[in-house]
Amino acid sequence: MASANEIDIISELQKKPFSVRQSGEQNILVKQRPIPNLQATTGNRSFQESWYSKKDWLCCSSEKNALFCWPCLLFCPGSSSSWTQTGFKNMKNFLSDCKKHEKAKSHMGAYKTWKTYGFQPRIDCLMSQTRREEIQRHNEEVRQNREMLKTITEAVLYLSRQELAFRGHDESSSSMNRGNYRELLESFAKMDSVFERRLHGRLAETHLAGGGRFTGVSPDIQNDLIDCLDKIIEDEILKEIYCCTFLSIQVDEATDVSTKEQLSVIVRMDKGESVIERQLGFVDVSCDRTATAISSVVKGLRDSRPLLLL
Repeated sequence: MASANEIDIISELQKKPFSVRQSGEQNILVKQRPIPNLQATTGNRSFQESWYSKKDWLCCSSEKNALFCWPCLLFCPGSSSSWTQTGFKNMKNFLSDCKKHEKAKSHMGAYKTWKTYGFQPRIDCLMSQTRREEIQRHNEEVRQNREMLKTITEAVLYLSRQELAFRGHDESSSSMNRGNYRELLESFAKMDSVFERRLHGRLAETHLAGGGRFTGVSPDIQNDLIDCLDKIIEDEILKEIYCCTFLSIQVDEATDVSTKEQLSVIVRMDKGESVIERQLGFVDVSCDRTATAISSVVKGLRDSRPLLLL
């Protein structure tokens, strides 16, 4: 039994539950599992103090002279009348009742909360820090990709202005000439160590094909870059068309190296003191080169470009 000056923690918890106490008091209580030597005997079975080490959730009330579940008392006080309210006193059935209680869903939840109590803010903090680091790494990767894209765009613009082919016949690592596009990027890499590391990645040739980091050397990336620049140029031409006073459409047939008949479409615009020409592109007319088909091509361009008022 408890002495007159001894405060029984379990009795105090039953009077004032853990959930309504201040956080500082809660932190102290979590670590104060009462484990006095219980003087209790049922039949020929008595309490053994070694049970405290085998059952780390077990606690004892000296005042009630009974065993309790410490996690359930703290975090689930109404879950079990014998382990949280009246106390357990049947020493004969102690082991079987312990196993039954340990399988209870309420006990498992309270036990988990008890074990992680005080560590949850730390876990949340670590997760937040990890998330921030991931965002920083992602932002840095995006920044480097944008810087690399600027250099690659200059290469695309240069080859386009000079009307040079992009691809090479042999673009393997052992080739002496991997094509204008790759060779130009290699020249840029010699003058910029950061660009060189991003371009080669210090990895095998498979990495250059676009696996992993953005390198900008794959055929698909090259085509995407050309398409993007084409859209930008087309938008600028449409702005000029919108601002001009007069315009006319000029079409002419051109045969490429594959003997395909293509229609070259040019816009001529009056800019006041001068007349400028802008090419809208080539359209394949190999299947039909009649006047009706050609007029349909021009009308189709008009319909796809609302500013081109014909």
